[in-house]
Amino acid sequence: MKYFPIDQRPPFRYPKRMSRYCQSALLAALLIIGAALAACGPSADQYYPLKLGNAWEYKTSYPDGRTMMDGDQIIRRYESAYYFNNGEVIIRLSRDALISRNGVRILHHPFQPGTRWGDRGIELTITSVGDRIETPAGVFEDTITVVWDTTRKAPVTMSADAFISGPVSPTSPEAPLNFPETKERREYPLRRFLSTTVFAKNVGPVRYKLDAAEIGQEMRNVLVSDLISYQLH
Repeated sequence: MKYFPIDQRPPFRYPKRMSRYCQSALLAALLIIGAALAACGPSADQYYPLKLGNAWEYKTSYPDGRTMMDGDQIIRRYESAYYFNNGEVIIRLSRDALISRNGVRILHHPFQPGTRWGDRGIELTITSVGDRIETPAGVFEDTITVVWDTTRKAPVTMSADAFISGPVSPTSPEAPLNFPETKERREYPLRRFLSTTVFAKNVGPVRYKLDAAEIGQEMRNVLVSDLISYQLH
């Protein structure tokens, strides 16, 4: 940079006003840069690694003290769809979103608290980012917590076995319900379900939590499922 004595400085000239064409070109450039920076951020499947053979094992605990061990594994892939041993199918829509077999986006950009979207009568919200979650499989700090909020008719019993077949299925309108066999036609009350999933970067779901209650009643825990081991390829 050149410096001049005070009495020898060139006269100051105001810059010319930028033309509309230049303004448009600058705006377009900024949008391209913004998109490029977003592309450099984490993708949805970094928080749910999708690859044939990937497996996760969970321990599910119920309020009455019962526990159950089960596992999820990707057993088949067709194009961008990944098939699990439990019947679930996760589809990689893009780097911005993952979708379940029922058409519900289980994870969606932007990955920040307050991000909200709705699918199939379910309201999903990213409630927190970066929570420290400790499970038997380890401690995870780079996490995204998603809460599913939905209502549906279900049995009065709070026994998880009565109305779910897996940690995520109650949030799906098409989820099968294991109702008690009876010849009577029962009218089950409308219940609210809050299903919380915590995703850890480069690991996948590390915790599921399900709470439920009849409409207007206090929410009660139904189950908590923690990751105890995982194997990624």
